[in-house]
Amino acid sequence: MIKTKATIFAVFTAVVPNMFMAAHGSELNVSYVGASVTRPVHEAIARGFMNENPGITVNLFPSNHADYRDHVNSMLRETMIGGRLPDIAFEGYHAAPTYVERGIARPLDQFVPNSNVLEDLGLGSFTYQMGLVDGQFIGMPWAVSSPAVYFNTELVESVGGSPDSLPMDWDGIISLASEIDIGPATGIYFDYQLTDNFLFVALLQSLGANLLSDDESEVGFDSEIGLKALQVLRTIGEAGQVDMSRNQALAAFSAGSIGVLVTSTSYLGNVTELAEEEASVSTGPFPIPSTDGHVPAGGNIGLIFARDSETQEIAWRYLQYATSPHVQNTLARETGYMPVSAEAINDPQLLGNFYIENPNYRIAASQLPRSSRFQVFTGRHAAEASAIVQEHIRSVITLKRTPEQVLPELVQDVTAVLRDSE
Repeated sequence: MIKTKATIFAVFTAVVPNMFMAAHGSELNVSYVGASVTRPVHEAIARGFMNENPGITVNLFPSNHADYRDHVNSMLRETMIGGRLPDIAFEGYHAAPTYVERGIARPLDQFVPNSNVLEDLGLGSFTYQMGLVDGQFIGMPWAVSSPAVYFNTELVESVGGSPDSLPMDWDGIISLASEIDIGPATGIYFDYQLTDNFLFVALLQSLGANLLSDDESEVGFDSEIGLKALQVLRTIGEAGQVDMSRNQALAAFSAGSIGVLVTSTSYLGNVTELAEEEASVSTGPFPIPSTDGHVPAGGNIGLIFARDSETQEIAWRYLQYATSPHVQNTLARETGYMPVSAEAINDPQLLGNFYIENPNYRIAASQLPRSSRFQVFTGRHAAEASAIVQEHIRSVITLKRTPEQVLPELVQDVTAVLRDSE
């Protein structure tokens, strides 16, 4: 087993909910989401940047919201009441369009006029596209996550399975989980509570559909594919899903009492560390049944909110530092996120040999060729629409209602909210 939190970083910032101190002189205020996963990495970035730039002070503000959508709403409320915003915000990719629409995120065209700039910085060729919103480069991609399937290999072996030939499709995964569920352990947990219905979007995209139509004016799952996605969730429920929070599920899986966990690769570092004494973990790709299927690319992007040119210049240097090979090496080892630095990925001294020796961490990279934009609801009632989807999914996966009963109501309820948002 590897140690994913081998280094203890000093905590040198305080959390100030919904408020950012005014920057004076060469100060930089940096906020970030996903603190439960990325806090040590962000603290290392800030400390390293200050060591290399002695005249600059970095103030970190980890979000106090576990849900990305709640965090975005709190930031938008700050703008409405005239509150201060950070100079840099590390946000989910799916949140970037919202900040662009509101005129909060500053375009980075003056720093990145074309993809060659990022390639010269040693970043992957896919990075430029991930930073675009409506054809304009708006933010620096920092980390990439992907849906994945985690297996407790000891429980797999207990029912006659082999860690060397783990199932790759839903039929095989659900069959294995059902066998595990017969014993004292829970068969499977599908993390349907991930922000903005991430895994439901993954199911839809993997089957060849999407959350919304191409013009995003109506739902994209009022079809046989939408029904199929709900049917997969039903069979997961039949294979032993227990309705619990994500934190409870991560703890239970790490303790060896859940056989299969379906969630984001971003939790790999935490799960690996927690499971070190209790369970052996292997990861597999999220099934993509359709030849036209994809999976959504999650993760974080660095946005610049600063208005004055001097702070923007410092912020851009900070984003370059955050995507440098040695920082990206730390990010990958600490979390399970795929780095955007091609140099870090390919260098044997950084991640090249690490990925060979730790294949669990290769999942996000292996799925990148079949990854696409993480489509989410937008508009005034986006959070409400997302909550509606989650509640309907809960009714299916807990076996309270059938997919056939839920689909028409799900379409109707979400459509009503989307129309009200226009």
